[in-house]
Amino acid sequence: MGENDSDATSAEQRKEAIDAIVAACKKSRAIIAAQQDKLSDEIFDLSNPNPPRQLNDAENAELAKLDNAMQALLRAEEGLLLDTLIAFESSDAVKSLADALKGVNSDLKTKITNVQAVAKRLTKIVEVISQIDGIVKNLTKVAALLA
Repeated sequence: MGENDSDATSAEQRKEAIDAIVAACKKSRAIIAAQQDKLSDEIFDLSNPNPPRQLNDAENAELAKLDNAMQALLRAEEGLLLDTLIAFESSDAVKSLADALKGVNSDLKTKITNVQAVAKRLTKIVEVISQIDGIVKNLTKVAALLA
């Protein structure tokens, strides 16, 4: 197996590891979102009795309980996001990807430096050609005068 095959395999393994972290986050986020939606509906229904009336003590207590549950879900979501960031930060795949990107960035910087050097040489060549063109024009004028 050649070096490019190894790089491709390594890149695929990094992608799979990162995708697994993202998938776990999305799955947990979907569960939290579903619970938030359910609680939101319950809070709305309880807060808006039909026909409209003042809530009694039991309903206010239930509403407070639902609000607390919603706050707990928001904290769970924050925890999930933090856990996901920690998983990314501690993931060998992410570290490997970051190292690979640093290598690519370094290679691109080297190539840019080389292109800039070639551009400077080409600019000098254009200047020399311009000077030669001027000399040729002057020689043509002198030759015309001598003829």
